Amino acid sequence: MYASEIWHPSSRVYGDGRSFLFRIDTDDEKGECNDNDNAGKENSKSWKWHPSDMLDFGTSASSFDNDDSQSNSIFASLQLASSTTALLETFQVSRNEFLSLGGNEHGGAGLRLNEDLTKGESSCADGFDNEPLLPKASGLFEIGIVEVYQLVRQMDGVPVR
Repeated sequence: MYASEIWHPSSRVYGDGRSFLFRIDTDDEKGECNDNDNAGKENSKSWKWHPSDMLDFGTSASSFDNDDSQSNSIFASLQLASSTTALLETFQVSRNEFLSLGGNEHGGAGLRLNEDLTKGESSCADGFDNEPLLPKASGLFEIGIVEVYQLVRQMDGVPVR
């Protein structure tokens, strides 16, 4: 995953649409790394965030009549649109127990890691429209190694935000 903001415990969702999920597939079953060999990476994928303005929530001008039943329908649509937008805009979530990127209506995440980064899970996230990152697994997996990078500007060493 690429997170657009520095991870920190928060009671709120944070981050933005620059975040994305990715999977790098390798055919190497032995875990050996061939630095100059790109074989096996053709199945790698990434999923960018899809903004909510791509959705049609049924609030066109013709929907706004004086009919009460239509008004109730419009408010229900707006309420649904609001909760859908909240799911679509779930970027980074981090508590003391986990950190995750993306979310869905069933409580799953595009990628969620536990507090000591030893276990993870992946499912489809509404805002990223991704496949689970481990397509052949049940969604739960154990983590062998975590690599963390921070982008910094070469000229002055200041982190890129």
